[in-house]
Amino acid sequence: ATVVQRGEAFSKRSVQHCHLPLHRPVERARLKRRIVDCAQKNPFLSAVQIAKEETLDVLQQFQTGPSMPNPNLLALTANRQRKNERSEERNDLQFELQENALPAGFLQRDVHSGARRRIIFATNEGLTMLAQAQDWFMDGTFR
Repeated sequence: ATVVQRGEAFSKRSVQHCHLPLHRPVERARLKRRIVDCAQKNPFLSAVQIAKEETLDVLQQFQTGPSMPNPNLLALTANRQRKNERSEERNDLQFELQENALPAGFLQRDVHSGARRRIIFATNEGLTMLAQAQDWFMDGTFR
C-alpha cells in the first residue's frame, strides 16, 4: 500500500499491494549463486539458458512459482559477474592469446608480421562455406 504524508497528516492511497510475498528466500539466494557459478564454469553457454534451466529445476523441486526471480534478471546478474572476471580490454595487439579460453578448433591462425598481427577465428564449417563463396565480407576492430 502507498502512504502519502502532508505535513503531520498521513493518508492511505487507493493502490493495493500488488504482489505475493517472497517465498523461500534461502532457495532464491541459492538459485542466484548456482546460476552465477554455472555461468562462470561455462563461459560459452548462454546465461539466459543457464538461468532458465536452473530456475526450472528449483520450480520442479519446490513446486513454487510466482515468487521466483525472473530468469532474464538472473542472467543479467550472471553476465555482470562474467564481466568482472574478464581481463582488462586491450587497445593494442601485443598480448598472449589464451587458447584454452576459446572453443576447440575456433582459433585458425595467429599471424605476426612485424608490428602487425592477424588473428583468424572460424569454425571448420565456416571455413568450408567460405571456400565455396564467391564474395567475402569481413569485419575488423579499429581503435
